[in-house]
Amino acid sequence: MRYLLDTNVFNRLAADPSLMVRLTGNDLFVIHTQRDELNDTPGHIQRAVLIKTLEVVEPAQRASASAVWDVSAWDESCWSDDDGSTYEKLLAEIKARDKRSKRHIGQVRDSLTAETAIKEGLTLVTGDGVLREVTIAHGGRAITLDEL
Repeated sequence: MRYLLDTNVFNRLAADPSLMVRLTGNDLFVIHTQRDELNDTPGHIQRAVLIKTLEVVEPAQRASASAVWDVSAWDESCWSDDDGSTYEKLLAEIKARDKRSKRHIGQVRDSLTAETAIKEGLTLVTGDGVLREVTIAHGGRAITLDEL
């Protein structure tokens, strides 16, 4: 199977390395948003642990399906093939459902992650219930690490 790993998966793996066995034998991917979020982790020790976890898992890097000013890594993003309508729909729905966060950049990153999973035919692995629900509602596949 082909999986796109959300940032919170690396938090779970860092806290419980025995969960890494769930990833064995699968094609694993991330987009720049996961690396960006890990690099934004407060506290240099926790950040180092999470980045090391990313390095141990060794997911392949994919380009995000769209690019967003001030968020996207331009050399790791694609121009949207649908004038941004999929991304915009995902972002609007995430904003409407996401009562826990007012961080716009996090919602933008989640929308890029969901869109990439949907357009690339990857199953998103995430512990974020809103992201999982929105991905599924828009025709994607999403599961938790426990379901993998």
